[in-house]
Amino acid sequence: MVRHPRVGPAEEYATGFHLRFPALFGLAPWPERIFVGFNATCLAVFVFAALAGPRFYAARAALLALAIAGGMNAVAHPAVAVAVAGYFPGVVTAPLVGAAGAYLAARFWRRRRRVAAQGPSDMTPGSPDSRAGSRQGPEPQ
Repeated sequence: MVRHPRVGPAEEYATGFHLRFPALFGLAPWPERIFVGFNATCLAVFVFAALAGPRFYAARAALLALAIAGGMNAVAHPAVAVAVAGYFPGVVTAPLVGAAGAYLAARFWRRRRRVAAQGPSDMTPGSPDSRAGSRQGPEPQ
């Protein structure tokens, strides 16, 4: 299961996701500090990504990962709830997380299409225009 940095972990923690999910596979419960630490780390990464925006590749990758995780969350939590024939931690917030993931995915793909439509940039690495101070007008013929 994946977690969303805003609402998913609060519901999951309060309702014992870290205890019940591993039990589905016959595993010991996850230590509380590991569960909370993992979610806090995810929150920090996603806050950085949201603040950095499209300027950094790592931020774009983190936001894309969050979009994918939101979609997986929206499917996985309800599927597990159906499998256990009842409530399972995270199922209430799963639609919200899925909607947030869909929103991020739509923004990501819309931006990619817009950038692709603009064509190659003058700032392609290795091009004469990519070096500082080289943009002094057209090349002499």
